[in-house]
Amino acid sequence: MTFNEPELMLGAAIDGLGIGNLLEHEVAAYVESGKLIRILADWTPPFPGFHFYYPSKQQMRPVLAAFLDLIRRRK
Repeated sequence: MTFNEPELMLGAAIDGLGIGNLLEHEVAAYVESGKLIRILADWTPPFPGFHFYYPSKQQMRPVLAAFLDLIRRRK
């Protein structure tokens, strides 16, 4: 099966229907409880976090500037 939604992929993996490629924070509780196991751990690159790309600070819309300020403060 192929899924576009992580929740569906996670549910299928938990139900034993196959493997899923999900972010670690999405499956951490299930791995800890033993409902899921990690495979190919040696082939999994580290995940440094999400990045936000925006083209220029010169003509940034106020709503985007406010959003970026909010995200920066939540670190």
